[in-house]
Amino acid sequence: MAATTAPADTWSGTIVLGPGVVVYLGPGATAARHRHDAIQIICSPARPVVVGTDAGTITTHAAIIESREAHHFQADGAPIAIVLIEPSGRAGRRLDAVAQRSPDLSGMSSSAFALPATTNSTEVI
Repeated sequence: MAATTAPADTWSGTIVLGPGVVVYLGPGATAARHRHDAIQIICSPARPVVVGTDAGTITTHAAIIESREAHHFQADGAPIAIVLIEPSGRAGRRLDAVAQRSPDLSGMSSSAFALPATTNSTEVI
């Protein structure tokens, strides 16, 4: 039996909600130009996605969009993870600063995301 994949214009993955965070895991589709308060991280390990902002368009495996930045992206059914983070917490402020430098995360060191150690995830978010 052949494996089936969702059409490229369908969002059919799993959404996980937590304090200050929303995670989508599944096939990526097209997101028309929009904006929201959350910082958005898009990861697509299998193949790159196209992400556009007012500053331009990039093709990458990982991108971060700052809070309130108008953006769009196209994943064409690629397996992706999208993480939306509340911008007002410690993690949100740190990630927003990263996003303001560059939306392309593909060449960035993980130390750029270093967060304070905590035993309670809600303290960071």
